Amino acid sequence: MTATGRYKVLPVLGSALLVVGRGLLSTMDTGTSRFATSAYMAVVGAGTGFTLQMANTIAQNAVDLRDMGAASGAAPAE
Repeated sequence: MTATGRYKVLPVLGSALLVVGRGLLSTMDTGTSRFATSAYMAVVGAGTGFTLQMANTIAQNAVDLRDMGAASGAAPAE
């Protein structure tokens, strides 16, 4: 985001990764390997990371410096 100045692509990508990861997690059963489980959780984690970090950064950039703490606390949580 710092290099390109673009906000929208990262939350959209993060949301897509969350949808895919949660879909993969919904296919698990007792026979799912540890590797597959870890890979599915990594996809969800990457999606959460893209989404939450950008939401916090967008909230901080939208307010004055004196209100930054309140904006960070009010940023949406996953």
